[in-house]
Order: sequence, then C-alpha cells, then structure tokens
Amino acid sequence: MRQIDSLLRPLDSLGPLPGAIVRILIGAEGPDPIGPIMPELSADAALAGILLGLARQQRPEASVPTVSEAVDILGSGRACRAVVIKAVMNVFPPGQGALDHEAFWTHSLAVAVAAERLAERLGGIPAPLLAFFCGALHDIGKPALDACLPKSYARVLAALGPRTPNIAKAERDILGLDHTLAGRRVAQRWRLPRPIEEVIWLHHHSAAGKEPAPADARMVALIQLADTLARRRKLG
Repeated sequence: MRQIDSLLRPLDSLGPLPGAIVRILIGAEGPDPIGPIMPELSADAALAGILLGLARQQRPEASVPTVSEAVDILGSGRACRAVVIKAVMNVFPPGQGALDHEAFWTHSLAVAVAAERLAERLGGIPAPLLAFFCGALHDIGKPALDACLPKSYARVLAALGPRTPNIAKAERDILGLDHTLAGRRVAQRWRLPRPIEEVIWLHHHSAAGKEPAPADARMVALIQLADTLARRRKLG
C-alpha cells in the first residue's frame, strides 16, 4: 500500500478544480445544480467567460451581459455540461505529453452522452446529468498520468499494439498502477462526489467484491455499457 501511495504521489501536483465546478458536480443529482452557485460563477472570470461565450455563439444577435442571462439562453443542463468539461480540460492542456487529447475527449464525451441517454431510457439512475459527468470523467486518470509522468506514460502508449491492446495492463506493467487508481486519487484530491469516484475506480472491474453502495454499482454498470457502445462505434 505504501508503494502504491508513493507511485500516486506525483498526481498531487495537479491543479485543483474551481470550487464552483465541484459544487456543480455535487449538485448534479438535484434539480438545479447551477442556480445556487450563480454568484460564484459570475465572480470567476474564466468560468463566466465560458458561459458568456457559448451564449453569444448561440444568439449572436443578442446582448448577453450577465452569467444569469447566459444560463437562461443555454439552459441549465447545457450550461453545467459546458462549464464543467471546459474547466477539466483546462487542467490538462494538450501538448504536455504523448496522449492524443482530441481522441481522448471524443471518447469521453461519447461515453458521457451515451450514459445520460441510457439513464433516461433505462431508469434505475435518478440523475441522468450525474451519469453524463460520470461518463465524461471515467478515464480522467489517463490525462493525469500523461501530465504528471509524461516520459513514463509515453512508454505506455508506445507499448500498445496487437500484443498489448489493453492500456490498463500496459500501465500496470510499466508504471506499477493503472489509470483507474490514478483517477481515483485525482477524484479524491478534487473531492468529487462518491458516484463519480467509484466509476473512475471500478469501470474496468466488476463491482462485486468492491462493495460500493447499490446506486453506485448501477452507475458503474451503466458507464461500462456506455463505454462499450462508444468503443463499438470507434469513438475515440
């Protein structure tokens, strides 16, 4: 355990998520995750700029002077999705390592959209927006390892091929840990909600034996299905 902790320690150098973003993620199980934190979003120039820019793209003819008006134009759900994804992307700017960020985010967002739609259609998941965020962040350990251990992670990516198609196995062979453990460390450091942390940690494993709460086990299974659908369509 001490050895794993030592291997994970470089991840603690990652920048934090803005508090407003964490509160959106925590509130994603409720009816209005963005309303209560509107003052925080308005006070954060970077986050406000994301929302104002998107609203002006959607309605170029309209004057959009405030974040509140931007959210009205975009809708609460779209505003939440956009500001969270952009804020997470900003922690991992492309070009730091060998990971293909475009392919990574294409896959992550495909899983997110599939997860949200599955949650709406299948039932059993009370918060489709939370399912979206679980899907979007399920592989966050990959860019985290790429950013914090760029030379070693480049070796992982170079090792992938017909003989080693499984990236988690290549990570364990070369780094001594995989992106699920790395992602869990990031989730804990960012204080993400438990369902998101559990999905990040368990999405390559059976939930049996890990003993997450039943609702978390359903979310893990949902993301595994969404991941399979995205891979079958070769999205990312």
